[in-house]
Amino acid sequence: MDDFFALTAKELSALSAEELQAALAIALSAMTAETYDAAVIDAYLCALEKKDPMPSFSQLPLRYPSKRSDTP
Repeated sequence: MDDFFALTAKELSALSAEELQAALAIALSAMTAETYDAAVIDAYLCALEKKDPMPSFSQLPLRYPSKRSDTP
């Protein structure tokens, strides 16, 4: 695969979170098992994490229903 999807960190940081998600999806769909480049994917994921970080598990509320509504 050529370096079409290997953008610089500066180029990636100029993209919005939505643009990064779309570009990552395009890059993943264009890559094959032979052309997969983990460094390219990692660069997209790192840039996306900076723009729109995922919450850590400790920040997510854990709620379990006390009783399922479909049980008698």
